[in-house]
Amino acid sequence: MMENPLLIIEEEEEYSAIARLIVLGRQKTYVTIDDILHFFPEAEQDVVQLEEAFAALLSAGVPFVEETPTGEPPEEELAV
Repeated sequence: MMENPLLIIEEEEEYSAIARLIVLGRQKTYVTIDDILHFFPEAEQDVVQLEEAFAALLSAGVPFVEETPTGEPPEEELAV
């Protein structure tokens, strides 16, 4: 059984929060707002910090998704 990537990354304290977020995103192939807030808890109140996180993720090629992908097709596809 694979360990939770968040737990592994938190153990690597020598890396900056943004580096750990990028590593997590590469492992999962995406990040969510919850992932960002885990590493940057003040980001909801600090727009600059949030923008920096998004810029770093974009630069690293890690996509941001609104919700965790479930593997299920969207409702529109089910209706067809």
